[in-house]
Amino acid sequence: MNKPAALTLALIASLPALAPAQNNTATAKMFESAQQATIDRWAEQSTRTAARTDSERAMQAVLDQIQQRNCIGAVDQLNAGLAKSYRDVYYLAGSLYEEGICLKPNWDRAVTMYQRAWDGGRTEAASRIAAGYAAAVGGHDRAAALWWAIKSGQKLPASCLEVAPLLADADRFVAALRAWPAGRLDACAYVAGVMTTIQGDVDYPRLAAEHGLEGSVALTFVPAQARIDITGQTVEMQDIGGFVSGDAQRDRESRRVRESFSKYLRQIADRALARYAKPADVPADWQVAANYEFKFDK
Repeated sequence: MNKPAALTLALIASLPALAPAQNNTATAKMFESAQQATIDRWAEQSTRTAARTDSERAMQAVLDQIQQRNCIGAVDQLNAGLAKSYRDVYYLAGSLYEEGICLKPNWDRAVTMYQRAWDGGRTEAASRIAAGYAAAVGGHDRAAALWWAIKSGQKLPASCLEVAPLLADADRFVAALRAWPAGRLDACAYVAGVMTTIQGDVDYPRLAAEHGLEGSVALTFVPAQARIDITGQTVEMQDIGGFVSGDAQRDRESRRVRESFSKYLRQIADRALARYAKPADVPADWQVAANYEFKFDK
């Protein structure tokens, strides 16, 4: 296996943000639309609390460069973090390769980075791998998507988990999938893709963090209807220290703030549903229930 320092990250050959430009629109071209939304999502996740470890600080250094539209600086920081085998930098590098931001899109390299993040203890990397394999970026590799989804601990219909005992033997795992009734693997990969996309993207929403809230949100996925219902939310206020004015206290108690968890999860769920086409033969009785907890980290 190559040493992490030898992992060379390839910059996009022609990058508007790095070339002399006459206006801000030209320099920011590659950061528009969905890619900008991805960057904003990373920034929100990375700045909700101060980086506490060397690995987190190294990841933040990369994100800072991306926020400044400086891909050369971002790649320099990536290589520095990879040379030290930082799991958070591996995870971020996987995302950059997958999304094609500051790096040439390359799913195989994304998987390599995610796997090393997983090996280092970044458990959500398994969800990102499963979600990618279930989508176009990963070639709609249904077997790989299901394998990684099960490995991630993702809740799935019982029929999809029949092969869980075979995870350690890839040949037997694939052979068992081939013996499944027609349509089951398509349905299982669809459920796995949607649910691991949610699991891979969910984090603590900034609005709740700013007001010192923690809580949980429950959802139910009905795959035959391509529908996700937010079925419940609990919210608790935490002591954020210091003086809190009356206006600030009323804002903390407002419906807008208290519903921030459910609205945040609703947005992620909608993105997950839009990412995958529902196959034709999804059993009507399948449902997947999940609960997501958001803890306030002072």
